[in-house]
Amino acid sequence: MTLDEFTEKEIARPYGTKHLGTLSLESIKGSLLISVNPSPAKVILKRNTETLGQGDAPFTVGKLPVGNYTLFVQRGEHKETHSVKIEGKALTTAQIDLNLGSVSLSSDPEDAEFALSGNARHWEGKLPMRIDDIPVGKYSLITRRKGWELKKDILVSRGSSVTNETEFQYGSIDVTSDPVGLMISTNGTAIGKTPTVLAELKPGRYTLVATDGENDLSAIITVESKQSVKHAFSFHYGAVRLSSIPTGAAVSWKNKRIS
Repeated sequence: MTLDEFTEKEIARPYGTKHLGTLSLESIKGSLLISVNPSPAKVILKRNTETLGQGDAPFTVGKLPVGNYTLFVQRGEHKETHSVKIEGKALTTAQIDLNLGSVSLSSDPEDAEFALSGNARHWEGKLPMRIDDIPVGKYSLITRRKGWELKKDILVSRGSSVTNETEFQYGSIDVTSDPVGLMISTNGTAIGKTPTVLAELKPGRYTLVATDGENDLSAIITVESKQSVKHAFSFHYGAVRLSSIPTGAAVSWKNKRIS
C-alpha cells in the first residue's frame, strides 16, 4: 500500500527500534481542475456531505486529500452527478461532457407550429426554432399547419445537433370554366371565381361545385402529395320552348318566375 492510498490526515511510522513520531500527509494532497462542456455550468465538489468547493466551470480546487469525490453539475434545469478520484501530488483533470444535445427545427412552408415532448420536458412554438440543452433521449415531434398535423420521433445524442425539416406535401387544383367567372366552392366553402387555383391542399378527396347563380355542376377530385390537378367545368346551355292551353300561363324555375 502506498501513501496515496491513505485517507487519514496523519500516520505513525516506526524506524528500526526508534519511533519517528507522526508524519503529516499534507505533502501528498492533490488538486482538481473541473471543465464542463457545454459551459457555463455550476459545479459543487463534495466529499461525503462536506462541500469543498463550488463555482462556475472551469475552476480549480487545490489542497485536496487523496480519495474519491462527487461532482454535482447543473446547467439550467439539467443536473448530473459524477465521481472523481484525487491522486497525490498531481493535478487531476475532470472533463465533463454533459448528456445534452440540440435540435434545429424548420418546416416547408415556414410558419408551422410545433410541440416537442419527451423525458418529462416539453417545448412548443412557431418554426423555425433551435433548442439547446436537450437531455439525450427519444422525443416526439408534432408539427401543425392549417389543420394538418404530422408526427415524427427524434433521437437526441450527447453533443449532437439534430436538424429536422418537416415538409407539408401540399397539392393543388387549377380550376377553369366555360363560361368564365363561375363561383367555385369546395367541401361547402366558397373559394372564388374561375379561373382560380386551390393551393396548399392536404392530400385527399375534394368536392368542387361550380355555379352560375342558377345552375350547379359538381366534381369529386382526388389530390395526391405534391400533385397539381387541372379541372374544367363546362356549362352547356340549351333552350326550351313552352306553350300552354289556354295561353298566358305563368312559368317558374327553381321557385323563380321567369314569365
